[in-house]
Amino acid sequence: MQSGLKQGASGPDVEQLHHILQAAGLVIDPKDLGGSAFGPSTVAALKALQVQHGLPASGEVDEGTLNVLLAVEKATKDTHAGAAPAHIPSPAIVVIQKGSVHGKVVDEDGNGLTATITLFSQGLRDRTALANTKTDAQGQYSLRLGSNQGNSSS
Repeated sequence: MQSGLKQGASGPDVEQLHHILQAAGLVIDPKDLGGSAFGPSTVAALKALQVQHGLPASGEVDEGTLNVLLAVEKATKDTHAGAAPAHIPSPAIVVIQKGSVHGKVVDEDGNGLTATITLFSQGLRDRTALANTKTDAQGQYSLRLGSNQGNSSS
């Protein structure tokens, strides 16, 4: 793929763009996918990626956007190959292999709620529950991943 790709283009570069955008969790219309076409849904997905990464939302593949796309592609390939994910210069994609997630579930008035919290790994075609827990009386929870992966609670 190269810089300068924009609406109206088609072919292998657009197909690669589609794969990367989908790996980033963005949706491409089947009409664009079927013909490897840089159509309206490709523009919308690319603009969303640009905004997520703090780039101007031009809907075209410029140098900055190309760098982000290639980083997303590399992170996706590395993760599928079992390697540690590459650094992506934005919080738009988060890959957690070890660590914890903490939070609080509240109603519109800020009161803690009792709830079940589940952390999922979302793939292109499926999702897998990684850990779950229940909130405490104040609505707080904590989930851990990695060597101590599994259920936990505050």
